[in-house]
Amino acid sequence: MAAPQNRIPVAVRAGAIIPMAPDMKNTAEKPWDPLTLEVFPSGKSEFTLYSDDGRTFAYEKGESTTTRFACDDSGGGIRLTIAESNKRFTPREYRARFHLREAPVAVAVDGERLATGGWSWDAQERVLSVSIAAGRATDHALTVELDGHPLPARLAPTLAAVAIDTTGEAAGSGGEPTPHFFPAPALPAVIKASNYDNGGEGIAFHSTRPAPANRLYRDDDFGLAPTSDAGGGYALTGLKAGEWARYTIDCGNGGYFDVSVRAASARGGGRIRLVALDQTLATVEVPATGGADAFRDFRFPGVYLNPGELALLVYVEAQGAALNTISIEPAAVSPSTYPAALAFRRGVADVTGRGEAGHELGYIRNLGRAGSSVTFGVSGGSGGPRNVRLHYSSSQAGPVAITLAVGNGAPVKLPVAPTAGAWRLLDVPVTLEAGANRIQIEGHEEGWNSIQLAQIEVLPR
Repeated sequence: MAAPQNRIPVAVRAGAIIPMAPDMKNTAEKPWDPLTLEVFPSGKSEFTLYSDDGRTFAYEKGESTTTRFACDDSGGGIRLTIAESNKRFTPREYRARFHLREAPVAVAVDGERLATGGWSWDAQERVLSVSIAAGRATDHALTVELDGHPLPARLAPTLAAVAIDTTGEAAGSGGEPTPHFFPAPALPAVIKASNYDNGGEGIAFHSTRPAPANRLYRDDDFGLAPTSDAGGGYALTGLKAGEWARYTIDCGNGGYFDVSVRAASARGGGRIRLVALDQTLATVEVPATGGADAFRDFRFPGVYLNPGELALLVYVEAQGAALNTISIEPAAVSPSTYPAALAFRRGVADVTGRGEAGHELGYIRNLGRAGSSVTFGVSGGSGGPRNVRLHYSSSQAGPVAITLAVGNGAPVKLPVAPTAGAWRLLDVPVTLEAGANRIQIEGHEEGWNSIQLAQIEVLPR
């Protein structure tokens, strides 16, 4: 199979029918609409798609849909059928994409022949695209008439040898980003923008500009320039929209931090976004600061960071700014509430419900199965007795096996009672150390019994 070294071929079984939902971060983020069907006709084949709300246990009461797709090209043409068990979790539109070995001449949907404008044929890609309005009917049939002349075999692409850049992604990192200085800087810390991770283009950073002819400070320089700002050294300059850089940091026991971004702009208009674990931590709108090297601080109090090492990503959303440092220190005022959507997750625990009333960031689901857990970094203040209050819901018929542990302490079994899907509060007495503490909530169910967790609070006791 011919493919360049920077592309991974995907082999598809003859006869495959592959449903493709819109791009999303989780299955409950938005409806699977339209649903695209990538169809590779070969004899008779079928595929059954199961769908439910992706968030609750209503499927146990029959709240689900199965859709059977069947394709048959044994009669000289192609016939694709769609059979839905009900309309509960079905799209309003199907988009069928047939990967063909003969050119199409006519298409019909549910017995009605489509005009030429009702379907499209990409002769170069050899893909026929047809849209099917689902409507109220649960059954649909699409037929394709072919011209009967096999298309010529594709020519193998001409591949040119590409030299490996020894200062890029193949240089020592093994394709993985590593801190510029080892070990990763432990918070609190001032992080120089010039010290983005090692690993090269596409791994530690992304640049839309050619590499500079004269590289400064490091071999993988993608826009460094000397700065007269406090501390000297180099700043990250000339940043363009779509570029990014990665910084590995050690957050210790985590918690809330005050973040200060030191940036400059000659004309204003620059915008930089800080991201960790798919959550936006801060967005910096950089006005004109008096010059391209006239840096000033932009402060963001009360930014939550998870315990342990994590990747801090700096995304450039609009050009016009230079970046010198990112300072991170423990928050002067630490909130008592910790959204579960921001916690470090393991196993099948994931985030759903973003944007729902009362859950702007979403909440955790599937917390219960063995190996699933969420870990928070919380402030213990001066230390001592506290209550950790869980905001949770459970649709299970009985209790769910959940434990809570503080730091390296022994896990405590929680009395997580059923709530019939309603949100309830559960107070757990704990003793916290002074400063930052790790709190882990872990599931121990062998099956799929689980709870949803919206947040925890740390309260006096």
